[in-house]
Amino acid sequence: MTQGEQTRLDGGPNASSAQPAQISRPATKRTQLITLLPTKAGADIATIGDRLGWQPHTVRAGLSGLRKAGHHLEKVIPGPGKATRYRIIASQAAAPAGSDSHGG
Repeated sequence: MTQGEQTRLDGGPNASSAQPAQISRPATKRTQLITLLPTKAGADIATIGDRLGWQPHTVRAGLSGLRKAGHHLEKVIPGPGKATRYRIIASQAAAPAGSDSHGG
């Protein structure tokens, strides 16, 4: 090995110029759930379960988790015999800075 090669291997100028590889992570289930809900029609529990591979009780728990995280969900009851649909109408992050719901 030459001196120049040792410099690169030991963290010389050529070693520091390399950028670490960006690893893209798949979207989380919560993120996928959030993307299903902001549409005008929203989504029903069966559709959400099919898309995410969740059972109905897990879908309901996920919706509760979104509420606890500050998302405002609307429950839409389309009519007799039709499935109840849910959609996000607002989130705490999207609310103006001075508009908290604690009344203080």
